[in-house]
Amino acid sequence: MGVGALYALDRQSTGPDRDTTLGARVPAAFWASMVAGFVFPGAQGLQAEFPHLVLRIKGVWINERFASAGMLTLTALGYALERRALRGQPHQT
Repeated sequence: MGVGALYALDRQSTGPDRDTTLGARVPAAFWASMVAGFVFPGAQGLQAEFPHLVLRIKGVWINERFASAGMLTLTALGYALERRALRGQPHQT
């Protein structure tokens, strides 16, 4: 993640469309890895180590899987909105 972020900061821009794609991929990779951790057998999340820190509503642990899914959704929404806004602008050279 750190290398990807440094690359994104240091590279020469080739266009706003490509910058938007790269800007969405770097954080999405992190949040996707957090969600993917729950598909492994026995993975329990933060509540396994620190149950006193994790909220529980009607027997459901409100742990990092909800935050990860929410952040992935917001990243996808932001990406889609930015792509739509870029399509409406004239391309600058």
